[in-house]
Amino acid sequence: MKSRKILLVGGGTAGHIDPALAIGDWLSKNSSQLDIDFLGTKSGMEQRLVPAAGFKLKTLNKIQFPRKLNLKALFFPFNFFIALVRALWIIRKYQVVVGFGGYVSAPAYIAGKLLGKKLIIHEANAKPGWANKLGKALTELVYVGLPIKDHDWKSYPVIGIPLKEEFINFFSLDAANRKSKAEEYLKSLGLDSNKKTILIVGGSLGSQKIN
Repeated sequence: MKSRKILLVGGGTAGHIDPALAIGDWLSKNSSQLDIDFLGTKSGMEQRLVPAAGFKLKTLNKIQFPRKLNLKALFFPFNFFIALVRALWIIRKYQVVVGFGGYVSAPAYIAGKLLGKKLIIHEANAKPGWANKLGKALTELVYVGLPIKDHDWKSYPVIGIPLKEEFINFFSLDAANRKSKAEEYLKSLGLDSNKKTILIVGGSLGSQKIN
């Protein structure tokens, strides 16, 4: 039986990449009839995370939407067109495109629409980015991880944030085993499990600067 080819699209930060990898991992483990690849940028965290997860990574140049008029803004239409042409070349081989946002997603969404592919979008943030706002206009298959206050997004199903299997397995343990695993992880980081550990989490790439 011929396999169905699915392209997961997202990049830049783990907020876009991790939900996509969680979906890809679940699909690959639950169906032998799916061929799953990943589309990201040439400079984002996906360069490290996607191959480590066992998926083939295809790339586009990072096309950042200009926020103000400058030299980059003048070249944006040309650069976006180049990314769109490459996206069309890549996506032609796939039946389904599943997007999670990030700079790489906009040309992929347009390419998927032009080629008549099934386009599915997942928005994990409480405030959608411009790429998923664009994608929302191209398909009715839109799902959100959290309730979004914006009126234009209220009608879409809330399905939660896809989690890696490691998280699910950890929280399925009883209290004693969770404690043991936590102590083991703290030790691997060189931390003393007898002391309180404080984790400061910032959104997206801001977390490293805060820590």
